[in-house]
Amino acid sequence: MHHTPDGLWRFRNQGMTEDNLAIIEVEISAKNKDQLSRIMHQLAVYAPVVWYYVDMDAEEGVYDGLMGVLEEIPERHRGCFVFYDLADLTKLVYRYTRG
Repeated sequence: MHHTPDGLWRFRNQGMTEDNLAIIEVEISAKNKDQLSRIMHQLAVYAPVVWYYVDMDAEEGVYDGLMGVLEEIPERHRGCFVFYDLADLTKLVYRYTRG
């Protein structure tokens, strides 16, 4: 993977014997669509789970940009992405569910 994530979080769920790994991404400004597409496609293939903390200001367009690229990600990989509101880190704003 060529993209360096903003962070990694290794954790173990209670009662489990193996660690889990979450990739952390923080998006505070909109990226060029091609750049964002390359990053998200790489993460979709290599990461078990990606937690994006996203600026939700509609004028900035960060969330809309992520969602636009996410629609291009193959459905089997969309489930690894989870988006949270950067202003309220406990507020889940997107988690893929099969329709």
